[in-house]
Amino acid sequence: MSSSSSDHLFRFGCPGDNDLPREFFHLNRFSRETTCPPRLVIGAKSPLPLFLSLVGVLAPPYDVLYILHTSRCDTELGRYQSPPLDASTFEAFAAEFADFFSTDGRHDLWLHSRNPEGVLVWDRHNVISAYGPIDRFADVLKAKGLTEGDFSLPTPHTHHYHARFDDDERRIAHYFNWARTPLQPGDIQY
Repeated sequence: MSSSSSDHLFRFGCPGDNDLPREFFHLNRFSRETTCPPRLVIGAKSPLPLFLSLVGVLAPPYDVLYILHTSRCDTELGRYQSPPLDASTFEAFAAEFADFFSTDGRHDLWLHSRNPEGVLVWDRHNVISAYGPIDRFADVLKAKGLTEGDFSLPTPHTHHYHARFDDDERRIAHYFNWARTPLQPGDIQY
């Protein structure tokens, strides 16, 4: 769903009054899933600050995977893999695009670290998945006030892409010397 409204902008919503979309906030919860490898699945009211707190469990260099699955301005869709980043370079990138990441749903953001081995995924549904040192991640989540328990996505739900962030979409595609590969089937937004 595209939007160019100057009203309150958000990336993920559900039907509200008169079936107009309203922002959907996850409960501050996380659950353990016995996938291979095991992971934590996290729903938080404010995902970006939590994502950045979880990055602190991992050590650089970081590899960022920016997945652009929906474009409002003809940027080539794909999986954009960064070169290895030190902490300050990643922090500058996250700060530069904080509003875009938090308010627009045209992308997913992944971060990988080798020491300790770990992956964080912040997806278009405002859900964070954490792989690797899940006990250390769980400690951070509990310290931030999250509780362990189930949560679910609203059905139906909406994704929002805002004209205000079109320049950010164009800029992010050239921010690093990305290695771009095609979208995987699970990346495609319908």
